[in-house]
Amino acid sequence: MQMKVKNKNIAHNSEYVLFGLFVRELNPKTNVWRLKPNYKRIAFAFVVFVALFWCACSITVYSFFKYVRGYEKMSIVDAFCVPFNIDKHRKNLGEFNIEKSKEFFKQKRFSDGFMALTSGVYRSPNNLEARKLLATIHMYSLKNSEYASAILEQKLAEAFVAKDIQYIMLAIAFFSQNATYNKKSVLLIEKAMTQNIITNAEICKILSNVNSMFSKTDVAWFEEYFKQIAQSKFVSAKVKEFSAKILATHYLRKSDVAKAVDILSENGVNSGSVFEQVKVFNMYENGNELDALEYARNLLKKDNTVYLVYDFLVKVHNDFGNDIEARSAQRMAILTSPDLRDSKMMSIIENNDVSAIEALAENANASTLILKAMKLSMKFKNKKMLLACLSAIKKITSPDVADLTLVYAETSLRMGAIEGIEDVLLELKSKNKSLKHESLIDDLLFVNAILNNVATEKQFSAFKEKINQIKKYPM
Repeated sequence: MQMKVKNKNIAHNSEYVLFGLFVRELNPKTNVWRLKPNYKRIAFAFVVFVALFWCACSITVYSFFKYVRGYEKMSIVDAFCVPFNIDKHRKNLGEFNIEKSKEFFKQKRFSDGFMALTSGVYRSPNNLEARKLLATIHMYSLKNSEYASAILEQKLAEAFVAKDIQYIMLAIAFFSQNATYNKKSVLLIEKAMTQNIITNAEICKILSNVNSMFSKTDVAWFEEYFKQIAQSKFVSAKVKEFSAKILATHYLRKSDVAKAVDILSENGVNSGSVFEQVKVFNMYENGNELDALEYARNLLKKDNTVYLVYDFLVKVHNDFGNDIEARSAQRMAILTSPDLRDSKMMSIIENNDVSAIEALAENANASTLILKAMKLSMKFKNKKMLLACLSAIKKITSPDVADLTLVYAETSLRMGAIEGIEDVLLELKSKNKSLKHESLIDDLLFVNAILNNVATEKQFSAFKEKINQIKKYPM
């Protein structure tokens, strides 16, 4: 029986199979068929397959970025050339994400804006403006000074090349707030000064910002930072003097007059308003009360914005038990403070502006501002504004809500504004399962029960047991 063969070459006893990729030949001697690869057809088929695969992938990339990501600048040509221009594509996409983040922030879609900005900085790392914004968000909103510093550190070299003074100043300020980067802040100041990028006045401005960022409990940290500046060979005497005045002011607020005197003496500061203020406190601490009061009165005649003199008067009135005069002096200290935020907050409290307090919840630094409002409300015994602070606390979504609520409860109890405190604490206890918070809530509930004369025997026993535990295992 004779076999039927398609495309058979009778002369050579051969045929094409598998779309011509192989040739089937008959050996006339052995009468056996064998397969031989058709390399030309295979090469051609491979080229066609790669081309089709490339087209399919390019169309997929184009469709994804164009319609899924909304990247309007994406073209089919760009999609075809992505493997050859991957760096350019990443940068363009990064810039697109950065612009998109600005739109999200304007629309108050902060989560989407943050994600777009993070993606944009990752893909376009040399965009210094976007990098500054991302670092600022991590610093103030997420309270992560170390990561904020790391973001800025990655492109410091480019900032020096571009002489981006704002970027360098921001890095110096953020570095100063973190133990890991604290020394690098001083090194940055030295490098910027040796390259004539930053002047003495600009460094003083940086230190002023650093001063406002430090809390009262961070004086030891700031003191170490100042010592590094004072020991630097590249920092002028003017900068050292300015730093000494800032540090002396911190010491005065902590009632450590001796250290304030020493720090000014070590840096040769023997004139100026800070020196005069330290002198007043020192006279009073050394028992020269009448001379100190006379000196303070003369200072106020020369300069009625010397807010630390009012702080001194607060101390004097408190020592003598003059509550009304102490509050009056405290009010003047706040209103004459160089920190305008204190003055504005004081004005809000005095005017009973409830809406302004509630609006603090929308501020990026809501937690800090609400704490400041509660502090001033307690100082001036304004229960109405303290209650407004609770309304603001309920509106924010940060992790600080529990802590702020506890501060509110404690502040209210200190002021004697005990109405509704139990409900606030019980609601917080039901929502928060933290052992740390639970213990504090129980303590505040006990205090509230005592003030309301409804404390139970069980509460007294629990409190007594806690005291015994503290005595047994002191920290």
